[in-house]
Amino acid sequence: MAEAESELRRELSLLDATLIGIGSMVGSGIFLDVPGLVASSLGGSVLAIAVWVVGGVVSLAGAFCISELASRMPFAGGQFVYLREGLGPLSGFLYGWASLLVIQTNAIAAVALAFATYLTPFIPLPGYALKLVAIGAIFVLTLANARSLRMGVFAQNIFSMAKGLALAGLIVLCLWPSASGIQNLRPFWPQAWRGSLVGSFGLALIGSLWAYDGWICIAMVAGEVKRPEKNLPRALLLSTGIVAVLYSLANIGYFRMLSFSVAQKTSLVAADAAQAAFPAWGRQFFAGTVMVATFGTAAAFILSCPRIYYAMARQGLFFRSLGVVDRRTSTPVPAILLQGVIAALLTLTGGYIRLFSNAMFAEFLFYGLSVWAMMVLRARHPESGAGYRVKFYPWLPLAFMAFSAWLLVNMLVQDFAGTWPVAGLVAAGFPVYWAWRRRPAMKSDLSSIQ
Repeated sequence: MAEAESELRRELSLLDATLIGIGSMVGSGIFLDVPGLVASSLGGSVLAIAVWVVGGVVSLAGAFCISELASRMPFAGGQFVYLREGLGPLSGFLYGWASLLVIQTNAIAAVALAFATYLTPFIPLPGYALKLVAIGAIFVLTLANARSLRMGVFAQNIFSMAKGLALAGLIVLCLWPSASGIQNLRPFWPQAWRGSLVGSFGLALIGSLWAYDGWICIAMVAGEVKRPEKNLPRALLLSTGIVAVLYSLANIGYFRMLSFSVAQKTSLVAADAAQAAFPAWGRQFFAGTVMVATFGTAAAFILSCPRIYYAMARQGLFFRSLGVVDRRTSTPVPAILLQGVIAALLTLTGGYIRLFSNAMFAEFLFYGLSVWAMMVLRARHPESGAGYRVKFYPWLPLAFMAFSAWLLVNMLVQDFAGTWPVAGLVAAGFPVYWAWRRRPAMKSDLSSIQ
């Protein structure tokens, strides 16, 4: 048992952490349904591109705020730790509960389905077969990450670099002067408008924010990053800034190569753009590239997210077995396996868009609460030496919290049928916590996850 109770080790460099962030972001969102969904929701290329710019700005603002928390508390578990310390054990538990049942597992299921969907240019598969392929991908990556931290990180780094280069190559291809001209971006503005512009823009933002969302994975592995007071903020800001530029350019390139009207209708937008450039082989080649990209994104999630449940267990807020780390592999094997089982089951419950929408509603609830926790901690310990302090304080954190609140309300108004079950599942964590808190194993400090 002493062997199984080994601590996590600080083995990740700045490059590793940055590539985890890039790898978690560059995946299904920019390559699959999301660009077309955004375009069809807004009806004009200017608004569609603006969604990606705004999504990048919001994600950068969140990364600035979380950087201070990650620098102040560089422990495994990320937001669980920040919420527990800033707002109390209840908020930390609810985040971990939502992560296991909604946020991270829905995200893994969605990305695995995206991986399976990009098989269709090679092998047409019925819906049930796509789900079986997605479950198989989750199974393989779960076992790989359970076997070795370095194996998981090595695979993640290779996937991240490959898909970053692939996306950059596609951008160059689509923006090359010989490609189709700017007339393909028409209409620049919606010719007719139905419903609320603000409400539709907010729903379209869900897609772009989903595509950016992986930046938070860096905070989850904070307990394994070398020189965390410097490397965590740098990795968060570098990865988010790089991806924001790539995403904005990619969407301009898609519309320029395919035309805005075609981009509105396709679900395999990256492969279709590549086919427009190289009709003979472009679609199959880039479909294979996107399979690598989505496989890598799933790898990043499966690598980082179990650290949440590990931290909860070490603090006495979840089953003790989930806090076990195998000395031979340096990984929290039970937490990794539990996450894999739940993610595999979730692939059977819905399609790609429903899965990521569920994840984003719960995610932004806890993003807003995490930034509030940051402000509480700074007020409580104003002289505490965080290695990084968020810029434009308190206006940037307040703006981010206001945006998060607006986004949640807008989702409830615009998509009540889809979002109320997620809100109910998060709320179901209250009675579970009240039952759990009676256990004598709860700990009041962070020593167990340092």
